[in-house]
Amino acid sequence: MSQIALQEYMPHKTCFGCGSENAQGLQLKSFWNGEEGLCAYDPKPYMVAAPGVINGGIIGTLIDCHSISTAMAHLYQVEGRQFGSAPGIWCVTASMHVEYRRPTPADKSIELRARVTGAENGRVTVACVLSSDGKERAHGTVVAVRVKNLGTEAPRV
Repeated sequence: MSQIALQEYMPHKTCFGCGSENAQGLQLKSFWNGEEGLCAYDPKPYMVAAPGVINGGIIGTLIDCHSISTAMAHLYQVEGRQFGSAPGIWCVTASMHVEYRRPTPADKSIELRARVTGAENGRVTVACVLSSDGKERAHGTVVAVRVKNLGTEAPRV
């Protein structure tokens, strides 16, 4: 597994969820082990919805960004290429469904594990589990769609 987060290889590092150049963002860091995307994340005190519980929108953003990074890593792997190599692969969210199974504590680390469950015609389906304190807290399914013209301009579908 790479010691460098997948997001560090990406252009457009301003994403609220995973952009390393977004000082106000979550700055999620995902890693690819060849089979799944892995992430450990420590929530911040301002991410609460109710005392001691993480906001559902933050949970959704973590699942979304981690799943998109996992989909991109999968596409690079399928093409037999190093993550981040040119021409760049970029994906955006086509759909996302999140099931909140139990509250996520604000004072415990979060673990995200994402696996590709299907891929066809530039669309990659990813299942992502968000756990904390040894329990599954949320589960998400994200459909990522590959976009064209990755460069300095905004990607186009």
